[in-house]
Amino acid sequence: MGPDGRLTLGGLIDYFQNCAVFHSTSLGLGPLDKPDRYAAWIIISWRIVINRLPFLNENVYTKTWGHRFRTLEGDRNHIMTAESGELLAYSDSRWVFFDLDRQRPVKVPEEELAYGTEPKLDMGNPPRKIILPDNRTERDRMRVTRLHLDTNGHMNNGQYVHLAESYVPPTLEVGMLWVDYYKQALEGDSIIFKTAEMPEGLYVSLENEAAEAYAAVFFGRRVD
Repeated sequence: MGPDGRLTLGGLIDYFQNCAVFHSTSLGLGPLDKPDRYAAWIIISWRIVINRLPFLNENVYTKTWGHRFRTLEGDRNHIMTAESGELLAYSDSRWVFFDLDRQRPVKVPEEELAYGTEPKLDMGNPPRKIILPDNRTERDRMRVTRLHLDTNGHMNNGQYVHLAESYVPPTLEVGMLWVDYYKQALEGDSIIFKTAEMPEGLYVSLENEAAEAYAAVFFGRRVD
């Protein structure tokens, strides 16, 4: 929860990614089901629309399903609804099947198709990549610690959003959240936070010392 008593955007990401893990685990394909597994699904983008963030102690339902598999990638939708059936948030996400030893995408094996597919949500046509403004200003620096890591040994994808969200001004009501992941941040890596506030929303880049982006995050202003 945030100071306003509502779920944070980082918390929403946690709900969605945990739901995907539960889906994997239900099929025997979870991160701890095969300790010697050589590869895993690594997320490369989120496109999320937020209608309303739930309040503390409000019951919500989260659902996920795959809607497309390609040679190296898979696409997954999520929804969060209230008990009344109100659609609170929904997303499309893209994942790549990644060899953890060779550090490169590999062909999706047959067993991973056990997820099946269902019809895709209509998300319109959001841009494939976030275009970061050139006028970004450095705000902070931090070091990645063990507390930021997941079972793959790199900074968990939700942590990027939790950290970037701290730069969202209280006056910005977020109606969409886009995240692109480019490079894995490992324990001990330095992350530089740069932001640019534009009429359409806030851009946050998380970069290394060479100005290469680990991730780009866009908090889009709600348009009623």
